[in-house]
Amino acid sequence: MKETHIILRERALANSSIDAKMAEISELYGVYIEFLLSPNIFASESSFVKEVFSLKEITPIPGTPQYISGLINIRSRIYSVLNLKPLLAVREKGLTDMNKVLLIENSNSSFGLIADKVIGKKAFLKDDIHEPPANLGEFGGEFIIGVSDTGTILLSAEKILKCKKIIINQ
Repeated sequence: MKETHIILRERALANSSIDAKMAEISELYGVYIEFLLSPNIFASESSFVKEVFSLKEITPIPGTPQYISGLINIRSRIYSVLNLKPLLAVREKGLTDMNKVLLIENSNSSFGLIADKVIGKKAFLKDDIHEPPANLGEFGGEFIIGVSDTGTILLSAEKILKCKKIIINQ
């Protein structure tokens, strides 16, 4: 029977090669959460998406811009909910209990993003991501990283979270 330290060393070597392969893959691919804002498919970096849940009850906030849908309470925490459709010039069809919310966050802020449907996790080859179209509006278009070969529009959750225009102080 092998000695314990030999077994542990073999496991450590196997794990380090897995970490090296994952680092190599992350250089080539970006991992995103795909979601539908009908009729378009969008995606946001998975590292910023902390949770996905059904839209149950949203409390509207009077006097806020159209892209701020309101507030939600998730496990005794209050989050602002953004509707990206007005920002990205996507036609609005209204909200239902079938809508989903992607909770995105970084160390400084967090928001809920409304989606018609969450499709799932997908890796995109970084070389297959193309520049966004030049005809995008200034506000909203600034969040778009690019477009994949399959037509998925890739959004920067980091830019959304850092955008000063989205934060309403009253």
